[in-house]
Amino acid sequence: MKKNIIALVVLLIVSGSLCLAQTNQPAMIEDFKPSTLNQPGNEYPQVNSQGYVRFRIEAPQAQSVTVSLGMHGSGGTKLMKAEDGSWTGTTEGTMDEGFHYYHLTLDGGTFNDPGALNFYGSVRWESGIEIPAHDQDFYALKDVPHGNVQQVLFPSKSTGTSRRAFVYTPPSYYKDISKRYPVLYLQHGWGEDETAWSNDQSHRAMAGLSMGGMETHTITLNKPDVFSYWALLSGGIYNTEEIKDKSKVKLIFISCGSRENPDGVKKSVEELKAAGFNAVSYVSENTAHEFLTWRRSLCELAPLLFK
Repeated sequence: MKKNIIALVVLLIVSGSLCLAQTNQPAMIEDFKPSTLNQPGNEYPQVNSQGYVRFRIEAPQAQSVTVSLGMHGSGGTKLMKAEDGSWTGTTEGTMDEGFHYYHLTLDGGTFNDPGALNFYGSVRWESGIEIPAHDQDFYALKDVPHGNVQQVLFPSKSTGTSRRAFVYTPPSYYKDISKRYPVLYLQHGWGEDETAWSNDQSHRAMAGLSMGGMETHTITLNKPDVFSYWALLSGGIYNTEEIKDKSKVKLIFISCGSRENPDGVKKSVEELKAAGFNAVSYVSENTAHEFLTWRRSLCELAPLLFK
């Protein structure tokens, strides 16, 4: 009898916890609209004003369909099959603001959502969706002069292969070919972005290279004569012991999302400042290792470089 009472108490506690977790989510508002990153003419996926996402997939022969997006990554969102053969479902909770990669799992196979545009991330092409952010104005497309992005192929002596770089040039670049520009190298790998800034005025462009955070950390430490402004955007920290000559370093910028390692970032910058470095930390609120963290970080970093 005593064991039965204990089991009943445990069951009530668990049930109460589940109910509490469910009530923490806001009641869903039926104001869903097509995502801004949908394929032309496609109505799904849809996003509402709270950040819930609704999916509809045409797969009449499938036995199960799951979307990788879900509440805190807990297995994604399982879709239910309708009489017409389509599969529909809505995330059980609101999604973080900003851009997200996602994919579908149909009967164990991985596929992209045919209703959404595809983007390269996590070392593969994946579907993308944008949850409108409250501060999206700073990266919104506006009616102003825009520059150009070119893909440049170049031989790599270290790998013996052909590599590619995406080079951005500002709108005034070709109007005055005698003008010199500093160079901003963006290292991009597995989704994260880190930067290193060169003041070499013989360069006339800003270039983006496809590598990663560890490479940025290593390159800046080993090439202080080339790079004097260092930034790790959601990709690690520097410590005072590994920087041999602080006179070469003009700025160290370290950032992350509030759901990553904010305490470690802040502690690193405090120690760098105490050692005499010009160091700046930034923490993006309510984001993790994701695009909105990097967008906000670059927005904070840019004014420190382009003066």
